Amino acid sequence: MNETADLPWTKKDIWLNLIAIIVLMGLATYMIFVKSWVLLIIYWLIWILYFTVGRYVTCHHCDFLGKACCSWCMGKIGGKLYKRSEKKNFVENGMWKVFVFALSFLFIAELLPIILYLYELFTNGLNLLDWLLLIIYFIIFIVMNAIHLTFGCNRCPTVDCPFNRKKKKTGSVQ
Repeated sequence: MNETADLPWTKKDIWLNLIAIIVLMGLATYMIFVKSWVLLIIYWLIWILYFTVGRYVTCHHCDFLGKACCSWCMGKIGGKLYKRSEKKNFVENGMWKVFVFALSFLFIAELLPIILYLYELFTNGLNLLDWLLLIIYFIIFIVMNAIHLTFGCNRCPTVDCPFNRKKKKTGSVQ
């Protein structure tokens, strides 16, 4: 990865976010694989949609396109996939696109293992290993999202991003 001197994130922040999502996706892959290979294919199709269509909606106008970023290194990957848009914020791009194409795919992918295991709980019951996997996944799910919000979104200067809780100065008089 490039040096992060001109970025709001440190290299450690970027790696922490990337490792957290890889661990979450790896555990989810195993959990789904042992229950249903068809659902595993669907799970990975959802992630592919998120990392292509969903990230296009949020990345193609970002100032960090082509640079290492805390959004799971999609700035680097997106720089190879997308052309930069002239529009510079989420409002111009259409917030509905972010919610429909980015958030929906992300939430479905992250929640699919939990939903599958809850379905299994009510239909077949869960064994001790299933319970252990579900508890570990849930903990990693919470930790990964907390890491991303804390070390990624909250440090991002992107104007009008709905995920950043900091108020940014946009130069407008209120």
